[in-house]
Amino acid sequence: ALHWAVINGHTTTVERLLAAGVNAKTTDSAGETALEMAERRARCGASERGDGERASTWAGIARFLGGSGTTKNLKEKGYYK
Repeated sequence: ALHWAVINGHTTTVERLLAAGVNAKTTDSAGETALEMAERRARCGASERGDGERASTWAGIARFLGGSGTTKNLKEKGYYK
């Protein structure tokens, strides 16, 4: 549920799931944590996001999950060159 909420930009749901004790360090089938997902989604271009969705949505979720809210570390993780 956490990964779904993150990838779809549902900040309030992410907050509620974490408050309920969901483990943010859990990985999905691709080995990605919710934080990594949020950071990667923040890096997506506008054409890859839905109408009106802003990268700041996922940057905010990343910060809430304990990340910096930036995409600096994505290059070293291999998400882009």
